Amino acid sequence: MTRRVLGGVAALHFLLILAVVTHARAAMAGRRAFAPLAAASDLYATLTLANRNFGFFAPDVGGDLVVRCVLVDGTGRRRPWSFPASNRELQIRFYSMTGHFAQEGDTMDLFARSWAVRALNENPDATRVEIDVTQHEIPTMAEYRRGRRIEERPFYATSFERR
Repeated sequence: MTRRVLGGVAALHFLLILAVVTHARAAMAGRRAFAPLAAASDLYATLTLANRNFGFFAPDVGGDLVVRCVLVDGTGRRRPWSFPASNRELQIRFYSMTGHFAQEGDTMDLFARSWAVRALNENPDATRVEIDVTQHEIPTMAEYRRGRRIEERPFYATSFERR
């Protein structure tokens, strides 16, 4: 009996993760009949961290995100700002943060707001922070052979004013 219950739990776990990896979960969310199952899958994926979409599996390899922040002072002078990343560990943490940034629109806005608050707090002369995020677009092998290379495309942009 215990073995069957554990087997059923393991099978359910595998199916829920498979729904995320194959993007079947996104198809379920668009259909009213599957909405409760999609909601349960969302909750479970959040609790088990399976909602990361496993982008390191092909063919869903996505391009890196590049975050650029620009401070603007009262005279209109612009200068770049970035998080201090004095060692490799901090660089990896910031890189990981950009992966979480791209999960949802609301998440992107929260991350951008927190970056802007940090930038404005560290630079009292700044009146505005402009945040621009681009994504590397990776060509297919056939496109690469024809001469196309990795390109940056706009992904997200916003600005925040000091009040």
